Amino acid sequence: MKHGSQYAKKVKRVFNRLVRQHGKPKHDSLADPIEQLLLGVLARSTTETAATAAMKSLQEGTVDLNELRVASPREMVQLLGGDFPNALEKARDINSILNEIFNRQHELDLTFLRDKTRRDAKEYLQKLPGVDACTLARVMLVSVGGHAIPVDEHLLAYLRRQELVDPDADVADVQAFLERNIAADDAYAFYMLMRRVAATSKPRLKKTAGVTRRKKTKRASNTKRSAASRKNK
Repeated sequence: MKHGSQYAKKVKRVFNRLVRQHGKPKHDSLADPIEQLLLGVLARSTTETAATAAMKSLQEGTVDLNELRVASPREMVQLLGGDFPNALEKARDINSILNEIFNRQHELDLTFLRDKTRRDAKEYLQKLPGVDACTLARVMLVSVGGHAIPVDEHLLAYLRRQELVDPDADVADVQAFLERNIAADDAYAFYMLMRRVAATSKPRLKKTAGVTRRKKTKRASNTKRSAASRKNK
């Protein structure tokens, strides 16, 4: 990334400030890998809150992961709701992921990844269909305990707005940049804190041309009234 050292200093300052304000989140226990895989897929192009709600709908609508595995994508879409972003595409990815895991392991359990080297665990996940870089990093961080920092479009947009990364850098560039500059011991806290502020931060609205014209017209009108008032005096 261009000007990486400068951005790294700014990112670390923001992280340290967030730790002072909110404390440092602790990673006390590892989350279920398959659940995090599915949450990662569901979270694409939407919020973490919406993804969590969608996951709950899938869990409540099926007996277990195996029933979810054999459900058709169309059936999953009904559980997710027609207005859920990219529901059919995500349902197909979930179907592919669960079936690939079952075909490899003959069960739906990925906790064995914690006993593998970080490299082997990452390679296993990379070979699963429908797993993007952000979802892969999410599983490695919160389920396997590896050094990774997930970056999605929401976090990328926030980092750009705050001028913490190169505006031309994409998700892959930013993820690699953060993983180089945020220590493994801080990765989980950094991810949780930045995800929190990104979710609550809203883009600053730009003044439109129409608003600018109205302000100019109003100023001109006020000027004319002032001139007329002085003339009458």
